[in-house]
Formats: sequence, C-alpha cells, structure tokens
Amino acid sequence: MKSRLIPNAKLIAKEDLISFVGEYPDFCKKNQTLIGLKVLLVEDSLDNRILISTYLEREGAQVETASDGASGAELALSERFDVLLMDIQMPILDGHETVKKLRQSKYTKPIIALTAHAMKEE
Repeated sequence: MKSRLIPNAKLIAKEDLISFVGEYPDFCKKNQTLIGLKVLLVEDSLDNRILISTYLEREGAQVETASDGASGAELALSERFDVLLMDIQMPILDGHETVKKLRQSKYTKPIIALTAHAMKEE
C-alpha cells in the first residue's frame, strides 16, 4: 500500500504522546470563568459536542446539547439559556434555518455560529 503522507511531514511515535495525557494546554485556565452560564450547544457531531462541552464545563458553564436544529430550537424556546452555540451544517434544520425560526419566535438571546466549513462565501 502506498503511503499518502504529506511530503516532509514529521511522524510522532505513540510513546511520545503519552506524556501529554492529562496536561492542560497553556491557554486553559482553571479559574472557571463561566460559572453560572447556561449554554445550549446545537451540534450534529458527537465528537464536537463532547469536546466543546468538556471545555465549557471545565470553565464552570452548565451545558445542554442538541444534535440537530429542530431539537435545538425546541430546547431553546422551552429552557432558559444565556447563549446558544449553533453549528451551521446540520440535519433536519441547518443553523441558518434554526436561527431564522428562533428569531421569528422572538428569541432574543445571543446565538454564536460554529462551523468547520468556514468558506469565504458563507
């Protein structure tokens, strides 16, 4: 099988990664600056929900999640959240349509867009 590595890419041995387990990156503070903040994370990727929730909860936020725009809109309208983190590309209702639905329902809390597909035209 032919290797598809990027030319001049450096490989890191598995053994070298073990020393990083459990260590906080330099940017990660332990002072819990988000205590009391209620966040609704609307994201279809389970991995992203786990990762983002972990970081927010480490900082003291209370996080609830939804895996698609329709259930995210339903939760947002039925619960009291301080902020919504909204993925753009999702099944059922995408982020754009979900925000439109929320704003038509007079939802006024801040909504922050999240996307891994940050293209100039979007």
